[in-house]
This record gives sequence, structure tokens and C-alpha cells, in this order.
Amino acid sequence: MNGYRLIIFFIVISLVPVGASAQLYRYIDENGVERFSNEPPPEGATIVDQAGETKYDEAADRAQQVRNREAAAAASSAPAASVPAAPAGNRVQAPGGTPGEAVSKEKKYSRRKHRRKKEIRKEKAEARKAAEAIEGKKP
Repeated sequence: MNGYRLIIFFIVISLVPVGASAQLYRYIDENGVERFSNEPPPEGATIVDQAGETKYDEAADRAQQVRNREAAAAASSAPAASVPAAPAGNRVQAPGGTPGEAVSKEKKYSRRKHRRKKEIRKEKAEARKAAEAIEGKKP
């Protein structure tokens, strides 16, 4: 069954048209309306722009990659900006954090919820151990 799915997948993929090499025309027709088309304009139309396939320039691509890496390295090595003071309304101090560090109420609620779940799991484990100890003492 899986073999058939694979064959069908390749058939469908092979039927998908590839339009990456299309010529694009921008022209003004006889009524003065600007049109875009991938077919050559009709006789009498004024061609405004004609864009063809862009050729891949490996040297330019590599140079851009180097520039992007250098920019990322410069951004990561730049000194961190100071954290602005938190507004009084919707932000609270992070537990154990520095004075400039602020955490939203949603994060505080989420932490509290996770802490409570952890406490419940711990209580259940203790209750289970106590029940096992009681059953182990019964003859």
C-alpha cells in the first residue's frame, strides 16, 4: 500500500508545472490601460518594461552571505542595551531577577501554574508511597 502512495506522490509532483523561467511583459494597451502578462503584448502596445529570467550569480550570492554573517556577528557581539523600567500596570518583578528585569503577568501566572502542578505531582507520589507502605505492612 505504501508503495502505491509513493508512486502516486511522484506522479502528482511530476505533473506540477514549473513556471520559474517565464518572461514577464509590462505594457500599455491601445486604451491606455497598463497591463502585465507573460505573453508578448499585441501589436501597437507600448512596452514599458520587459523582465526576463534572472541569472544566478554565485559570486554575488557568496558575497551577500558573508555580509549577512558579518552583520549577525556584529549584532551578537554588540553590548546589550539596558532594559527599560517596567510600567507599573501590566508587568511585575521576576522572582530572583535583577531590578531591571520584568516579566509579564501571563508568564508569572504560567510559572505559578507549573509550580502548582509540580507540587501536586509530588503530593500524589508521597500519597502513593504512604499507601504502598501501609499495604506492605498488612499480612
